[in-house]
Amino acid sequence: MTPQNTVAIVYDYDQTLSPSYMQEDVIFPAFGINGEKFWRRCTELVHEHGYDNELAYMKVMLDTFGMDRQTNAELKRLGSKLNFYKGLPEMFEEFRNNLLTEEQIAHGITVEHYIISSGLKVLLDGSRLQPYAGEQVLEAVVAGPDGANRLFTITGAANVSISVSGGQQQTQTRTFLVGPAFSGGQFYRAIGEASVSSQIVNIQTAPGSFQVQINSVEADWDDESGRVEVRVEIFVTVGAGIAAGVSQIRYWVTILAQIAD
Repeated sequence: MTPQNTVAIVYDYDQTLSPSYMQEDVIFPAFGINGEKFWRRCTELVHEHGYDNELAYMKVMLDTFGMDRQTNAELKRLGSKLNFYKGLPEMFEEFRNNLLTEEQIAHGITVEHYIISSGLKVLLDGSRLQPYAGEQVLEAVVAGPDGANRLFTITGAANVSISVSGGQQQTQTRTFLVGPAFSGGQFYRAIGEASVSSQIVNIQTAPGSFQVQINSVEADWDDESGRVEVRVEIFVTVGAGIAAGVSQIRYWVTILAQIAD
């Protein structure tokens, strides 16, 4: 069995991290949606047509917007207005520094935080919680090739810790596991993308140059863990008198699989 040293803490968002629902907090007021009518229609779909709760509200939201649907950029901006319980996001900042002991850190133990957003991850991406949330997984039923019937879209952040200084350049590869576990017969294909999301540049002597880029992203099934392993090659170069570091990247991974119903 593969050793496990990552601890995951999973939070529901609505009425757990926030006293209100995301929709009622920012979407309904922004677009003039009547909350009472909206939820009544959701309840009808669940009780009269057998919808799952989350799928019901997603359908009603799409029906409400009609052809004039909002862009991800518009919804992301609304995320900055989300309200949280007192002590958030400060709690996550405290967890970063004080959750693990020195002995636990020395053994390679890490903690990741995951928030269940029920299809509204884009709002979290624009909120003050974004820097602390782990990956988000969205599953959809599809009709794919060779019997593949599930499409998983996974987004998240990975810590990479690359430092370069004094006219140096480095090309380093970072690997990490994403998404749910699959058997060899379930997994079909995966593709990935990545971008740098956190970097620090210290210019000691001006002028100077700094460049960072993602050379390649590969995603494939790992037979030991059963999850998809992502390999990201990162290139960093700096001029003389400059120190720079890349601490975090964001990733987007799509997995096609065959799951028995």
